[in-house]
Amino acid sequence: MNHQDTLYVTGANANYFPMLCVLQGAFQLYMPHLQLMVCDFGLTQGQARFLAAKNLLLSKPAHLEQNRHPFYYKGSMYQYMEHFKFDAMLWIDCDCLPVGPLDQAVLQVKQKKQLQGPGLMVTVDPNAMDLAFFLQKHGDTVTPFANRIAQHHLSTQKPYLNSGFFYVTDHAILKNYAEQTQNIAEHFLFEQNTFNTAAHISSSPIIFLEQKLWNLSGEDLNTVTCETSANALPVFHHAGQRVWNLHISDSKEQHFVELVQLNLLLEGGRFQGLLREPRREELRRLLHDILQYYLFNNKENIDLLKESGALE
Repeated sequence: MNHQDTLYVTGANANYFPMLCVLQGAFQLYMPHLQLMVCDFGLTQGQARFLAAKNLLLSKPAHLEQNRHPFYYKGSMYQYMEHFKFDAMLWIDCDCLPVGPLDQAVLQVKQKKQLQGPGLMVTVDPNAMDLAFFLQKHGDTVTPFANRIAQHHLSTQKPYLNSGFFYVTDHAILKNYAEQTQNIAEHFLFEQNTFNTAAHISSSPIIFLEQKLWNLSGEDLNTVTCETSANALPVFHHAGQRVWNLHISDSKEQHFVELVQLNLLLEGGRFQGLLREPRREELRRLLHDILQYYLFNNKENIDLLKESGALE
């Protein structure tokens, strides 16, 4: 396997295949020179064949347990890519919508912050600014995490990190993340909790990305401004600054994001699964436009979906 500077990686199961297609479409539009690899968290055989035909599939390692929660597989991501030689990895959840060239923007931050060796670039979780707040808010539902924090003598004043989008140049963090995920009981947000312990016990520096620019979600989806012009991709801003990634997620019981069952009739069968739709019309239209671009404006994708058996 050839050496790569940066791997761009996401993961999905069968239900979230439509969101994965939106994400792949966004990468093709904003970053056509990049390949977004996909960890198999429980795809159908047809979906996996579709991605394999596009050289995008990271197959589930045989030694991982079967029929586990998708968080188990996400936390184990390093084991999907151990056969790759790479300097850095950018992880992006499949319910994200990049709205700019992430590779260029990350490089600018990396140069500005002078990150030259191992390190992590990540956002703080908008719903729990530090470990103490998270533990207090969720109580007994996160006891395994509380035990792990005590075991490693971590200060609860450390920020609680969000694992939905991050850039890492320290393989040890990824390896520790995988090991901890496989050796902890399932509990509320257990993979994100193990991500936090793996990051905080590392001696590598953590660079904090602005959450509202790099991992904007929930009610903040209604605050971004959108600039559109003919023959140009939409550009988003928050408080006058360029937004790079919208996370189509909402912890407040679908106040700002709705979970929709998709059932589209395509040539060769039905395209089905779950789609996270922003309630804001402007964003929902963009998401649908990108999905249409990926499914209908690309004959190669239509043919591959049909030939691989990814359609119902």
